[in-house]
Amino acid sequence: MGPEVPYSLLRTREGCGVGLSWHLERLGVAARFYGMAFDERETRRAVAAASEGLGLTDLVVVVALVGGEVWSLARESAVPALESKRVVTVDFGPRANPAIKTSSWCFDRRPLEKKAFDEVLLTDADGNLLEGLTHNVAVVDDEGTLYAADDSFVLPGVAMRHALDAARRSGLHHQRRAPRLKDASSWRHVFITNANALCQPVSEISNGETGDLLFRATADNDDPIKLIRDTMLDDIHTSSSSSSWCEPLLL
Repeated sequence: MGPEVPYSLLRTREGCGVGLSWHLERLGVAARFYGMAFDERETRRAVAAASEGLGLTDLVVVVALVGGEVWSLARESAVPALESKRVVTVDFGPRANPAIKTSSWCFDRRPLEKKAFDEVLLTDADGNLLEGLTHNVAVVDDEGTLYAADDSFVLPGVAMRHALDAARRSGLHHQRRAPRLKDASSWRHVFITNANALCQPVSEISNGETGDLLFRATADNDDPIKLIRDTMLDDIHTSSSSSSWCEPLLL
C-alpha cells in the first residue's frame, strides 16, 4: 500500500459547499497528523474548479491531499430518495484513528463488507453502536431522544453534524452517546448518514455473526427521520443565500 491519502467527500450546489468549513477543518487535522502542508484557500479553489468544470447543480466532490498536492474530482449526484436500508453489526471496536478519513480505511474495511446488506455497523466489546463503514449512525428511542456516538470514537461526520443540528431545530433532543445494543427494544428509528446519502432510514439490523435480528422498524406516522432529512434538504436548496450550512466555495 502506498502513502496515506487524507480525503473528504462533500456535497456542493450552485457554488456553495455543504458544511465546507467542517470538511476543511477535518482535512487540516489529517494533514497535520501526517506532517503534510495544508492550504485552505488552495483546497477551496480545487473544490470550486472541480465543481465549475461540470457546470451542474447537485454535485459530490472528493478532495484529497496527494503527495503535498490537492486533488479534486466531482460527479453529478442528486440527493437520493428515502430508501430503507438493511444493515448488519460487526464487533470490530472503535477504529485506531477514527478522526481521520484516509485512504487506508478504504482497504482495511473490505474484509468487513457484507454484500447482502446496505451497510455494516461497527460495535465494540460493550455492545455500543459506533459507526458504519461509510456512514455515521444514530437512533431515536421511544421517548424521542436521538443518540449518536461521540466524535471521540467515530469519524466526525459532517453530515451527522448537519443531521443533529437539523434535529435540534426540529425540536428533537439528542445526546452524543453511543446507542447500546441492549437497548434496541426501545429504539423507534435508526438512520445512517453521509454526504452522498444525506439521511436514510434503517429498516433492519442483524447480528453479523449469529444472524439474529436486533432491530426492525415499524410504521410510524411521527417520522423524525423524514423531518430531519427535509430540514437538511431545505438547508441545501436554499444554499445560495441564507443557509449557514452552505457557504461559498471561494471567499
